[in-house]
This record gives sequence, structure tokens and C-alpha cells, in this order.
Amino acid sequence: LESAIKSNTDLTEQVALLQNLKMDMTKELHELGTELEESKSMNAGIKEEATLATRQLSHDVMELRNAKFAVEERVTILEEKLKAEQLTAAVKLADLSEMSHSKTSAESRVASLESELEFAIRSKSMLTDMVASLQNTNKDATDKLVEKEAALEQANLNITAMKEEASSLKSQFS
Repeated sequence: LESAIKSNTDLTEQVALLQNLKMDMTKELHELGTELEESKSMNAGIKEEATLATRQLSHDVMELRNAKFAVEERVTILEEKLKAEQLTAAVKLADLSEMSHSKTSAESRVASLESELEFAIRSKSMLTDMVASLQNTNKDATDKLVEKEAALEQANLNITAMKEEASSLKSQFS
């Protein structure tokens, strides 16, 4: 009888220890669940921010591409206009050389055409510089987009790792 009482007492103590362990595990599991939910919420915010930044960068890149196309189109038009003006100037110079009686008028017109030609050359140079600047801006926007995509990928990896850890913890306590 004494042995049975001692065995019963031992079993009662073991049950009490197991119940305390179960309460501690339940509390810890609840805390881990709370941390997981906070992490999910934080990751969702980061993902949304990255998505918005990606959209904005995509929009900016599209605008830069459109601006670059417009500038390139304008440069092409100005180059064609310059060629036409050069041809016109050459024709007019030839005509002017045949007209010896109006030498003063011809020299004035040549000076005017040369001035227009210099202006057209300066304009072409300025537009070429603008195209180069837009290309640099486009490259910077592309680099930022790549960085944001890398940050989004890392956030997704973190979420996956947390899900796996939570699943592992759940299976350990099951």
C-alpha cells in the first residue's frame, strides 16, 4: 500500500510538471504566433511600399523613355532642317556669286545664313547634351528599380523563412 501511495504521489507530481510544461509551451506558442503576425504585417507593409516604389519607378522610366524619344525625334528634325538649310545656303551662295552687281546684299545674306547655321549647330549640340542627360537619368531610374526589386525579393524570402519556422514550431508542439 505504501508503495502504491508513493507511486501515486510520483505520478501526481509528474502530471503537475507536465501541466506546467504544457502551460509554458502554450504561452510560448502564443507569443511566437503574435510575433509571426507582427512580422507578416510588417512584411506586408514593406511589400506594399516596394510595389508602390516599383510602380512609380516604372512610370518614371516610361516618362523618361517618352521624353528621350521626343528629344531624339526633335534632334532628327533639326538635323534634317540643318541639312536643308545648308543646301539652301549653298544654292543661295552660288546664286549670289553670279550676281556681282549686288555683292553687298549677297555678303549680308551669307552672314545671315552663316549665323543661322551656327545657331542650328549650337542647337544640335544642346539637344545632344540633353539626350545624354536623359539617358543618364534613365540609367539612374533603372538602377533604383533594380534595387527595389532586390529588396522586394529579400522581403519575400524573409516571409517564406518565417512561414517555414512557424510551421516547424507548430509541428513540434502538435
